Amino acid sequence: MRTAFAMVLVCLHLQGQPGIRQNGVVNMASRIPPTLAGGAIARGALFTVYGVRLGTPGHTGVTVAGVPVTLVSVDPRQIDAWMPRWAPIGTGALVVTVDGRASRPFPLEVVASNPGIFSRNGEGWGLGRIDNLEASGTRRENSTSNAARPRQQVTLLATGLGEETVASVMIGNRPATAGRPRRTARQGEEEITVRIPADAPAGCFVPVYLLAAPK
Repeated sequence: MRTAFAMVLVCLHLQGQPGIRQNGVVNMASRIPPTLAGGAIARGALFTVYGVRLGTPGHTGVTVAGVPVTLVSVDPRQIDAWMPRWAPIGTGALVVTVDGRASRPFPLEVVASNPGIFSRNGEGWGLGRIDNLEASGTRRENSTSNAARPRQQVTLLATGLGEETVASVMIGNRPATAGRPRRTARQGEEEITVRIPADAPAGCFVPVYLLAAPK
C-alpha cells in the first residue's frame, strides 16, 4: 500500500525576507571579511553587501544604525553602497529592506578610517589598479609588460581613508613617499600618488601595503 503526502509552505513572509550572507559585508576594494582584522567599514568608504533576495533598484534600502546609506548598484545577490561620513562610529546593525521586508540585523563595525586598495580583478587580490606616471604626464596601466621603475611615480586607487590627509605606503616592504590622498569623481574613491623607492625589489608581483595615519 502506498501513501501519498504533500507539504505546504506556511512561512511565506520569511520566504521573501532578504538575507545577508555570513561575512557578507566587506570593503569594496579589500574584500576583507568583517570578522578579520581590517574588516571594519570606514566612514565614506565604498562597501559591498552579499546575500539573497536583496531586491532591485527602487525597491531596496539599506541602513546602518538607522542611518540610510547611498546605494551605488543593486541586484538580488549583491549591493554596492557608500557609507555616509556621518555614520555613527562603533558597532551598529546593518539592515537591508526590500519592499517593506527587513533582513535580520547584521552586526557591523564602523570606524573613522580603514583603507583598502582596489585590484584590477575587483576581488581584493592580484594586480592593483595602479597607473605608471610618465615624465610627459601621461598615464599607463601598470602591468607585466609595463612595469614601474625605481623612483618613478605611480597612482593607486583606494577607499576607506576617511578624513585622513596622510597615507603611509609600503612597496616591497620599503617605505614610499606618498602624496596627499585626493578624492576622485567617484564618490568614496581616493587616489594616491606614490614614488617607487629607489631600493624597491624588482619583480612581477611586488606587494603594496597602505596604512592610514596615525593608526
